[in-house]
Amino acid sequence: SIGYVIVLDTTTGEILKSTRIGFGISDVEASEKKQIVAVSVPQEQKVYLFDYNLERIGNIRLAGVPSSLWINNDYIYVTNKTHGTVEIYNIKTLRMQASVYSGSLPKDITDTGVKVYVSNSGENSLSVFDKNQYVILKKINLISAPDRMTFCSLKSLLYVILKDKGKIAVVDVIRDKILGSINIGCEISSILVNKGS
Repeated sequence: SIGYVIVLDTTTGEILKSTRIGFGISDVEASEKKQIVAVSVPQEQKVYLFDYNLERIGNIRLAGVPSSLWINNDYIYVTNKTHGTVEIYNIKTLRMQASVYSGSLPKDITDTGVKVYVSNSGENSLSVFDKNQYVILKKINLISAPDRMTFCSLKSLLYVILKDKGKIAVVDVIRDKILGSINIGCEISSILVNKGS
């Protein structure tokens, strides 16, 4: 299906801007600090970059399938499902800064402040990255394929969807240990933590 990036006024629901982009958008990430919106389009093997007015800044072409995105200062992190890597690109030059092997079929990427976590859906694991040195610090094994994640800074907990099990794994990011799981009892497609609680 054809993809669109749309900017809405959240108070009125009015569409302020929209632009047509690719087929089958996988992820959208925005940086208020850099005033940049990044969109991954797996079928085109590209990540498109826009400013906040949805004017195209450029694009990054991958040798593989991009999935999740994360922007950190002048760099954009892209999970590459084909090669099992996290690729780091300079936003200004659009050139690759580094590529780190994460694991089979990396799905989602989440920042917890000091470390970055990547869910590897092809091997039932989480990779823990040092975001300043581009190295894996640890791998955490899970009972099922991890999918989307969300972080609760108030409790220092990472919540990870275990797609095949209908559960959410709870990870202590201070010790990088699994504390347990929450049984939802059905397929989970998305997850979000209320920042205030």
